[in-house]
Parts: sequence; structure tokens; C-alpha cells
Amino acid sequence: MTGPVRVLLVDDEPQYRDTIADLIVATPDLHVAGVAGTGREAAMRAADLRPQVVLMDIRMPDLDGIEASELIIAADPNARVLILTTFDPDDYIFRALRAGASGFVLKDTPPLRLLEAIRTIAAGDALLAPRVTRRLIALAPGPQLCSCHSRVGIRSARSSTRTRVRPSLTCTRRSQPTART
Repeated sequence: MTGPVRVLLVDDEPQYRDTIADLIVATPDLHVAGVAGTGREAAMRAADLRPQVVLMDIRMPDLDGIEASELIIAADPNARVLILTTFDPDDYIFRALRAGASGFVLKDTPPLRLLEAIRTIAAGDALLAPRVTRRLIALAPGPQLCSCHSRVGIRSARSSTRTRVRPSLTCTRRSQPTART
């Protein structure tokens, strides 16, 4: 990639949009390619400007940021959208990722981390805010333990030595879960 990363800023709050624009303008390797205040305007501006990264708010009039992201990515499969929002309910996160967003960060992200997030997305990588990542990990199914291994864990937590746990437990094939297809 040569030259500064071209960024399209999309937010319906002009004051917030201007603050982010000032931050980007002060950063030599980033450039504000354009701004938009609605999702529909974002889709049109992205088609005209072909930015490397679209920094997209979710809640906007006319067309929300997730629907706008779908339009932008449908028109240009190489488009990179970084969702920047105040809201992080699971539904927004999953909808944004299904729409093809490359990243999801929150508006309380410190400025230097936001700039790094833009660079990360421009480089072709994906990124989720730590709080979002933590929630997704919590939603992931854990390993399935057989009843014997569950008892080992419980007894290990109660006991300080392995020798106290081992003699009292034996795991058999029957006590372990089997995969069903």
C-alpha cells in the first residue's frame, strides 16, 4: 500500500465526526477521503471515493450502519468496514460481522488505539474491541467434559494434592461423551 490510508468517516453526529476527522488529519499515514452523515450517503460516497477503510457508526437516520455496510461490501467485496459505535449488544455485533464488517470497536476506544484499528483493518486484518472479544468468547461453547472429568475438577479444587484425587477416580470409555453425527 502506498500513500496514506484513505478513510471515509460515517457518523450522524457532526461534532463527533469532526473530532475523529481532526484526529485522522493529524496522523501522517491516514487521510480523510470523505465524510457522510447517513447510511445511504455512506453507500454513495464509498462508491465514488473507494476508500480503503469505512469508519461506520451503527445508529443513523435513513439507513443504519449495518445495512449501509452490506450495500458497500456488495458493491465492492474488497471494501473494509470498521464499525465504530457506542452500542455493543450481541445482536449488533453479530449483524455487523454477518454484513461483512472487518472490525467492531467502541467509541470509548482511546484515540491511539482507534488509529491503530484503522491501520489494522486497512492491512487486511480483522479486529474486535477487547470487551467485544471477551463477550464472544463467553458465548462460545466450552469443552464437553464427561462426568468423571467433572468430578476430577471438583475434587482437585477441594484438594491440594494430586495423590488425594487420583486413587478415588477412574475414567472409563462409558463415562466419556461420544460424538454423534
